[in-house]
Amino acid sequence: MRTFTKTGRPASRRPTAEDRELSIGGANVRAGRQAPAMSPGHVLQLQRSIGNRAVTHLLSRGGQPVIQRVIDIGGETITHGSRKVNALFTGVVMPEMERLGFKTYGIKSRLVDYIKNNDLTFRSNQEFLQQFGAWLGTQTRNVKGGKTTPVLKKFDIGSLARPKWSDALKGKLGFQGGDNIRHVIRNATLKRALQIEFNKYGGDLGTQKRRMEEIAAALGVNLTPTDTIDKISAQIYNHVYLNEANLFSGQGPYNQIIGFSADTVKNYGEELIGMGDDMVSPAEVFETVRRRVIDASLKVGIPVPNPVTDDLTSVLQAVIVQTTESGQKIDFIEAEELGDLIADIGLNFGFDLIDGRVPEDQGNVSKRQGMLIKVETALQTFIGSDGGQGDLKTIFAEFMSITR
Repeated sequence: MRTFTKTGRPASRRPTAEDRELSIGGANVRAGRQAPAMSPGHVLQLQRSIGNRAVTHLLSRGGQPVIQRVIDIGGETITHGSRKVNALFTGVVMPEMERLGFKTYGIKSRLVDYIKNNDLTFRSNQEFLQQFGAWLGTQTRNVKGGKTTPVLKKFDIGSLARPKWSDALKGKLGFQGGDNIRHVIRNATLKRALQIEFNKYGGDLGTQKRRMEEIAAALGVNLTPTDTIDKISAQIYNHVYLNEANLFSGQGPYNQIIGFSADTVKNYGEELIGMGDDMVSPAEVFETVRRRVIDASLKVGIPVPNPVTDDLTSVLQAVIVQTTESGQKIDFIEAEELGDLIADIGLNFGFDLIDGRVPEDQGNVSKRQGMLIKVETALQTFIGSDGGQGDLKTIFAEFMSITR
């Protein structure tokens, strides 16, 4: 028989052991006691039943860690530590980043962060990509100098970083302190040619990727089915950059001045070409070129005047300030004619002569140098025609066939 208080409510009674046992989402928990240990699967079941906030409170009473967060895409749950993350990245995120022309570097770690710190439900992959992409666009990463850079960046061949030189390579080339590992065919020439090949196919990323795969296969570069276009392009660039037949070890400053001078002198030559049949003074043109070479030496940190710059500019003066057959100096010449010469000087600054220290770089290197000149000529024709003349796959394959 039930008893009632004066207010009409049932009288309170002492709870029985059965009353103390509660069932929450299928997990029996005794009230007022430490929460039992639960498996991750059990925790997920509770999350769906009563929500993260309640489950976190429940488990915190037993000293257990905060609940692992989870995202749900079309009914499939993914936690940041599960194998499903890799499938999500390679099967959904990576193809979308590639389709939109973004680099994939660093994206996977951000995907893990996103899953780890969010409890979200998405009806489809597309809905997930829209929200994840918007979040990704707000993210940055730390770089040298205490600066930051966006995580989400458009892929561009020109932004590819130079690969590091291994100690084994340095030893093979006789590298000494203060040296540069010098390229016969300039690094910028190799990269520019690859950039032009990439750009030939416009925004058709599928065709671009297939073309990069063809070049990689011709060069013997190992790829995997999941490699993205930025990774494939980087592997091709690294492969040609480190072609030992194109490398030797030599003095750093001279190499750096030539390298910094190449583009600025070539560009000045193209400016002169654009002036057509306007008359210019060779002496004034030489002075402009000399100034650009000096500016390059300042970038290297060499004081001016210096023997390197003096030697270089004296040669340039003899070439640019031309004379007639009678020995008289030419006061004026058509800008286009002189521009052709200056542009060639700029391009040839980048093509070095092998003068390394190891036996392979001394003595009879004429055959190797001649083969590299042939490739350089083909590359300059390819670049000058904006990819219209020559086949880069064939040119690169010939380049990589040259041995020391």
